[in-house]
Amino acid sequence: MKTFIILKPDAIYRGLVGEILLRFERLNMHIQRIEKQYKDKVWFRQHYSHLLGLDPDYLEPMEVWMTTNPLIGVILSGDPAKAKKIVGVTIAASPGTIRGDFSRGHGYYNLVHAADPSEVDREIKLFFGDNNED
Repeated sequence: MKTFIILKPDAIYRGLVGEILLRFERLNMHIQRIEKQYKDKVWFRQHYSHLLGLDPDYLEPMEVWMTTNPLIGVILSGDPAKAKKIVGVTIAASPGTIRGDFSRGHGYYNLVHAADPSEVDREIKLFFGDNNED
């Protein structure tokens, strides 16, 4: 079983990459692949297609944030549901989760994305392309 996470620009710039990855490793989830990339607006709109109907005052700054700064894609061994649980909800996450312990509260400055279980393969292919070596 595998899962997929994206470490967002705020995790990188705030120096939290190691701490976030450690949280997954403590749950016996191991890195299978990790890569830093810059993504474009086409990727953003495909990855976040479920958000495209949101208020543009929210979505447009998020798109700029996610496409002008680096992202780190990580394939991890382990249960996607467990990964989502340790990440925490988007806003007002509980203490003990990554977002609850480190997020500064704004919707898209929430450090990490964890794929829904049904979306893992699609998101991996979208992030890494057809040359996925997991």
